[in-house]
Amino acid sequence: MKLLVQALVPLIFITNIGAMEKSKISNVENFIIKTSQGRISILDSKAKGHPVLFIHGNSACGKVFFKQFNSELLKDFRLIALDLPGHGDSDPAKDNDTYSFPGYARVVAEVIKALDLKDLTIVGWSLGGHIALELSLLLPNLKGVIITGTPPIELSPDGLKKGFNPFDGLHLMGHATYFTRDEAKLFMGLGGIDMEKDDALFLIEAAMKTEGNARKYMIESVGKGVGADETAIVAHLRIPLAIVAGGLDMGINNDYIINEVTYNSLWQGVKVNQNSGHAVFWERDKEFNTILNDFLH
Repeated sequence: MKLLVQALVPLIFITNIGAMEKSKISNVENFIIKTSQGRISILDSKAKGHPVLFIHGNSACGKVFFKQFNSELLKDFRLIALDLPGHGDSDPAKDNDTYSFPGYARVVAEVIKALDLKDLTIVGWSLGGHIALELSLLLPNLKGVIITGTPPIELSPDGLKKGFNPFDGLHLMGHATYFTRDEAKLFMGLGGIDMEKDDALFLIEAAMKTEGNARKYMIESVGKGVGADETAIVAHLRIPLAIVAGGLDMGINNDYIINEVTYNSLWQGVKVNQNSGHAVFWERDKEFNTILNDFLH
């Protein structure tokens, strides 16, 4: 049964969470928020503590953070995750311009306003980290930002070359049509997630559901320089910024993140987990959750 809950703008609807069993998240509400770009699916722990918003990566979904939602360390914080437009259970964007770092950020800002989130910390993984940096410009009253698998770059060919390394499967980043199952499994496995384990199967389905345009236009927008210079953002950012990197991340140039980028408010230096790839929060969730808990406190 669907429970209708009225809010001012936009309307918020509580929905059935039967599909959540795949991601093994307990004690969470799943509901929909209407935005200018369509309906956005939300997971909300509804805890009473400090709010934390998680933003997922390319072709994933909010459920990817289930190891944070189920963490004893984080249970007192209000944990929220969303499915970006064109991903998971959210609608495809009405305008393809939304599939860019600033476009996604505008939609996430609508969600934050609708939920009336105060003193908010944002956690962004990969694409989500780039969106988080854009949000720091739109929402100057954020409490803090933590990014993982995200090199702060100038949106230019030179910036891309500095921040990223070529890797197998790179061609799938901007794949313009829906993934086949094999493509989805390959792409999601590139992040270091073991796609043979039962707890990761939902990510194959999520990647297959992702609209091809979400990848295509996002990658094209980066190539065109659509978005802010992230190196300038972190050089002037006044709120605390935490960075977590995987030492085995084959697509990210960690040396660039550590030695070439100038930071104004970096918290305790760039933290590199030498035993993890692109998805530290998944592969080494206990270590990541400890860092996040310390950062939030």
